[in-house]
Amino acid sequence: KARNELPGLESKRAFVASIRDIAGQMQTQEQWKSVQVGYTGRYENTIEGVAYTQREMTIISLSVFAVLLLILLLYFGSFSAVWLIGLPLVMAMLWTAGLTYVIFGSLNLLTAFAAAILAGLGSDYGIYLLSRFEQERSNGDAFREACDKTFGVTGRAIRLAMLTTAVAFGGLLFSGFNVLSQFGVTGALGLVMSYVAMMLIMPCLLTLRGT
Repeated sequence: KARNELPGLESKRAFVASIRDIAGQMQTQEQWKSVQVGYTGRYENTIEGVAYTQREMTIISLSVFAVLLLILLLYFGSFSAVWLIGLPLVMAMLWTAGLTYVIFGSLNLLTAFAAAILAGLGSDYGIYLLSRFEQERSNGDAFREACDKTFGVTGRAIRLAMLTTAVAFGGLLFSGFNVLSQFGVTGALGLVMSYVAMMLIMPCLLTLRGT
């Protein structure tokens, strides 16, 4: 790290923004209007690199989510399955984002990429639950009986699977590397929120679907 370098991305952005403001004010004067100004250096490269990475991660996360929904559509063969699993998953991601914002205030690049990973892990819970429900209904169980078996029996098994995976993410808290610690907290929260969303929202959606 260079001596006297500004700490943190936001301080670098503020510094570069102040330089741009000064240059912009100078170019309003007649003698400087023809001068073309370009920006480079460690701070500018860092800011541009972060912006590029954020754009790439956004595209990747959206692509993963779109492919995931397509897989659900092909596997279950109905658009209702996409909503039954996709809506709780989106709610879980929003809850996780809100909690991590409260805890950390901002996310590092690695943690921001966790959305794609959590979407894949969290969707598993919905797939197991919906598959069990459809199986019980095809066996002739009434709606209430199918829900009891699905969210009572399979739900308990999924809870145990969720806890073991969340503990694995929580192990990153003991890392001395802040990036990994933040990733561990976000991953553990995301799994818990995915489980809670599936167990709370999916039964409501199944009731609205009327099957």
